[in-house]
Amino acid sequence: MTDLSAEERRHTGLRIDRERRNQGLSFVTLAERTGYDERTIRNVVKGLPTRPATLSEICQALNIDVHGNPEPQSNQFVADEAHGSYSFSQCEDYIGHYYATRRSFSARNHLVRSIFDIFWSDSKRCLCFHEHQRFAAKNGRAVDYSQQGEVFVSKLSGLIHLQTMVDGSIRLITLTRLRMDDQTMNGVVLTQAPQTFYFKPSLSPIFLQKTDSSYTLDELASEVRSITPQEEDFHHANEYLLEIERNIGLFALGLHSA
Repeated sequence: MTDLSAEERRHTGLRIDRERRNQGLSFVTLAERTGYDERTIRNVVKGLPTRPATLSEICQALNIDVHGNPEPQSNQFVADEAHGSYSFSQCEDYIGHYYATRRSFSARNHLVRSIFDIFWSDSKRCLCFHEHQRFAAKNGRAVDYSQQGEVFVSKLSGLIHLQTMVDGSIRLITLTRLRMDDQTMNGVVLTQAPQTFYFKPSLSPIFLQKTDSSYTLDELASEVRSITPQEEDFHHANEYLLEIERNIGLFALGLHSA
């Protein structure tokens, strides 16, 4: 097998990562299956220079062809009409990990930071996401509001919709397209928040900022938490959310009686 170009390595890494996800394999499990360490697998996925034999053996372990078409054109790699008919190549820039920040629905004046993992699912033929939101509250209680769902892209508006549906409940995050200058998506999350005896419809501005691809989910997980007004991170994030409230989201407000 001859050496691949940088572009061929990048596409091969994406194909390996897609197949890894489709088979439900962690980086550690794939490393154990191939006999390589986890760092080598991650470097291959990132498209970094790798020995041809290493690429070949990893592809064999996943039962895929190392010379497979890097830009698949079949319907398998195009989302259905309900999701927006987008192709894998059109949404490739969206794949990765993101910090997400929104206002808290349970602690007044606090913010919540979680981690989103956006990836292409061959089985569902669309972008999907996992939100990792597990952390220890101030009182030591374990909190886990992690969710997952599918990504819809409107051909009419160009907006991105991340939808979760569980047991009749729906959460919808509507975002602007990814800005290349600062790698952010800005928008609004509509969900339902528990109160003492019932749930309330709940709305908050939210922004997602893409992270450095060298960080693993385990490394990013330490950033999942509630952010208090006393923390340094709070002020910048709060100003960003205020800007979304002023200029990004459209909030229909009524007149206040005197």
